Amino acid sequence: MRNLSNQFKPSSTFVDLDNSEEENKDKTRLFELSEFLGAALNQDRSFSFDSEKTLGSDVGGCVITDEDDLAERIRFIGQHRGGEMRTGFGRIHTSHGYAHRMTQSTAAITLAQLENIRPQIAHRDAMARLITGKLRAIPGIKPLQIPDYQTTYSCWMVGFNIDADVFRCDTETFGRQLSEAGIPGIGTGKYYLMPAAVTYLQSRARDHIYPYSMPPASHTYEYSAETCPNAGNFLETFLRWSTFCDKYERSHCDLVAKIVASVAERNRI
Repeated sequence: MRNLSNQFKPSSTFVDLDNSEEENKDKTRLFELSEFLGAALNQDRSFSFDSEKTLGSDVGGCVITDEDDLAERIRFIGQHRGGEMRTGFGRIHTSHGYAHRMTQSTAAITLAQLENIRPQIAHRDAMARLITGKLRAIPGIKPLQIPDYQTTYSCWMVGFNIDADVFRCDTETFGRQLSEAGIPGIGTGKYYLMPAAVTYLQSRARDHIYPYSMPPASHTYEYSAETCPNAGNFLETFLRWSTFCDKYERSHCDLVAKIVASVAERNRI
């Protein structure tokens, strides 16, 4: 069976950024700029530009806001190192700031990606929904649910749970067999359980290091897998792959479903 590595061709589709939305042949709304900005949800939204993300340009990220004062404060602290110029002296640092500035080359890649973001997101949405439907048809496979209110599903990875009562192997073995069969990068994501993964918080809370000292803390804190038992149980049978991207076509979705179905049948009780 073929695998999914090295089967993608470059995309050359661009879009007019002056258009407020993209539509498909059925006039169904696929993406609106307001959804990307997220201004209606909060004062700001943050985005990662890591290479596997929806808008990927190797490293970095951004914060989007329509609050001018907040934007200037973010630039001052996050990019300008909290620095100000004092006449006759030079730069002084009035706040604990940082120099989180991406390189010019990475910025150029990001701008090019931004030109292509609408068709990329529309395509991701269509392919993710197609894969989800195909996986749902495999007994014992439970793909992530896409809520009815989720009009645009621009995921940067696809995942599913396996029914532990249906298969005779554990989740790690199931994932390893999928990887060997041709789905690159698939595996468990137990580190998504943040209370268990952020070990420095565990030690600081245990040793009552500020701000876990009392005062200012009003009670003791503890971080572990038991903090979020439902999430922990979910991740015990969860598999995902972040190599899903806007290069996926229907043939790749068909191939994923065939690989998962083959491994499922091999391990079915």
